[in-house]
Amino acid sequence: MPLPEAMSADDAARLIPDSAVVAISSSAGLNAPDRMMRAIGERFAREGRPRALTTLHPIGTGDMYGIPGIDHLAQPGLLKRVIAGSYPSGPSSLPMPAIWRLILEDAIEAYNLPSGLISASAVTAAGITGALRDAVLLGVDLGPNLSVTGSLATILWLIAIRREGQQIGFWQFLKWGVFVMPPALAVAVLVLVIAPHQ
Repeated sequence: MPLPEAMSADDAARLIPDSAVVAISSSAGLNAPDRMMRAIGERFAREGRPRALTTLHPIGTGDMYGIPGIDHLAQPGLLKRVIAGSYPSGPSSLPMPAIWRLILEDAIEAYNLPSGLISASAVTAAGITGALRDAVLLGVDLGPNLSVTGSLATILWLIAIRREGQQIGFWQFLKWGVFVMPPALAVAVLVLVIAPHQ
């Protein structure tokens, strides 16, 4: 059945079957398909469908500052599994995201994989090749070297060194990131130019 060029979020939500894998692309609250996720959550609340979804997203979808994102789907029965590079986070003074409650209660399976691995799989599955593929993977792999919030691994590393009494703030990390990331990017691009691959 051919699909129309555009459809409402509610119509798209009706097309999702039980046990589907739903790929979600956003960077926390940036470009989060919040209306689409809300439509899926509302359909489930009304009809009990779709059930047992698996969501796949390289970076946390939504934030704790007004964009619910994945929390629209955080309903028992709707989600079975979440495979993500990160999950919504923020200060402990704010209420815990609903997705975290499902995870902590063992109500869903939750896997935290490197964003680069998830992005590479998504790019491959979409048939993206060449310069666009390389740009996506370079951004995912080198971005965390520039910003302290660039990856879960960086955040965990900062927590570990703070436990040892060392303090590294955002600006200090950025200062080193600006020093380290551009040469790494230049070398990576040079390798791609010298030895291009399919």
